[in-house]
Amino acid sequence: MKWKYILTTNTIWASFDGGEVEADTREEALRLAEEELTANLNLVNEVLAINPSTANATISMGMDQIEVSPIPIQTVAKLVYFNFVTRVLVPENASAEVIVEAARENMIKKVNNNLHESLEEILDDVECPVQLDEILP
Repeated sequence: MKWKYILTTNTIWASFDGGEVEADTREEALRLAEEELTANLNLVNEVLAINPSTANATISMGMDQIEVSPIPIQTVAKLVYFNFVTRVLVPENASAEVIVEAARENMIKKVNNNLHESLEEILDDVECPVQLDEILP
């Protein structure tokens, strides 16, 4: 899950005081956000140290003010193509209906047990006829 974070201190505003991390829990997101903020802050302080006029200046932040919030996962439309093939033994004069019925059990087994083996392609549905946000919770 992706988490958005921001450092909410009122004493400093910076271009690096927010961002995104990928974590499974809120605690992990906080830890990763603090690591990223610390790394960015260290880079800024290194640059300050290089210039003689800012060599004695440093920036620090209270990391206890980091807030994280989950970023909602967006829903997209996909087209999923499968190709199912099975072998059946039927009388030579069997109708299409009889052949389909003879294949039914094998097809159901393929769908229930080996669906991934029949996957052909997954494409973005760029012509989705409905607005997904209207039909999904």
